[in-house]
Amino acid sequence: MARQALIRADASLAIGTGHVQRCLTLARALRDQGGWKVSFASRGFAGHLNAFVAEQGFGVAALPDDPGLLQVPLDAWPVAAVKQDAAATRAVIGQVQPDLIIVDHYALQAGWHAATQAPGMARMAITDLYDQDQPVGLLLNQNLGASAARYRGHVPADCQVLAGPEFALLRPEFASARPAALARRAGAQAGLPRLLIALGGVDADNVTGWLLQVIGQHGLQRDWAIDVVLGGGAPHRDAVAAALAGLGGAATRLIIDSRAMATLMAAADLAIGAGGGTMWERCALGLPTLLVVLAENQRAGAMALAATGAAAVVPIGDAPGLAMRLTALRDSGPREPMAVAAAAVCDGAGAVRVMAAIHQMVG
Repeated sequence: MARQALIRADASLAIGTGHVQRCLTLARALRDQGGWKVSFASRGFAGHLNAFVAEQGFGVAALPDDPGLLQVPLDAWPVAAVKQDAAATRAVIGQVQPDLIIVDHYALQAGWHAATQAPGMARMAITDLYDQDQPVGLLLNQNLGASAARYRGHVPADCQVLAGPEFALLRPEFASARPAALARRAGAQAGLPRLLIALGGVDADNVTGWLLQVIGQHGLQRDWAIDVVLGGGAPHRDAVAAALAGLGGAATRLIIDSRAMATLMAAADLAIGAGGGTMWERCALGLPTLLVVLAENQRAGAMALAATGAAAVVPIGDAPGLAMRLTALRDSGPREPMAVAAAAVCDGAGAVRVMAAIHQMVG
């Protein structure tokens, strides 16, 4: 009989899609390589991915929506809201009877775990934070510079902590595309270099629009072929389409809900992207990046990646700095050391390593 896993994660226009997307990667690995049956429990916030998760073949339990929760920091949900969430999740646990629950959610800490206990159920947390108590058997922090020692006192003594981008949850197509992508970056390039602008599925503040404005003001569309990627639910999708069309560049494309990000990244010569999990996708393919920080919890990771030489951080609003970087990097020479540094950060096989740790935990 197949083992059962339940994943508790949310997506929304305010939260973004990253938590659910990286959990989907792990869910596919558990199902396709480990023979697990995997379900999700997610709230129905505006911009949720519940339908998309179901399309991927996973069961989805839609937890009650509460728009007010999006007005407070995720790690500061009121106690009553955490209790309500635990009660709703406990009902799903009763139905699914999972062997393992995986929680990727800043709001759900020790009290939530205590309220969702079930006999024989193993627990895993995916987090980027260090100051939360997580009574789990396995914890994953895939950020650069993550340290198991920093969780001492916040996890049980026998908890296995997986720390660093070697455990980054990337879909298998990134590892598959890696050899050809790295070989391409090491060779001579002909034609316009390709710029990939991808700031996640939502980009609620329309930073993409600002980027395109700067490119147009400095005439940089003549120097780059430009691909822009957005999610279908992005609130500024039409404005971005108009801005891109207005550039009149030699080669511009707007791609909605791409299912081929590995292909797009492998074909790109430079990316403008956000912090978070997509940093590791770009690194696996040796893609140099100009990083913009969309949320404060991305800043430390972005700065750590920049310190390796794989990326440079460009503050939002710094139009001269962005234009200078794009001008300097249109030639392949300055990009080459960035590509080498990026490829050294992550090899794309993290999901396999995480799944092995899960199997070791559950026996």
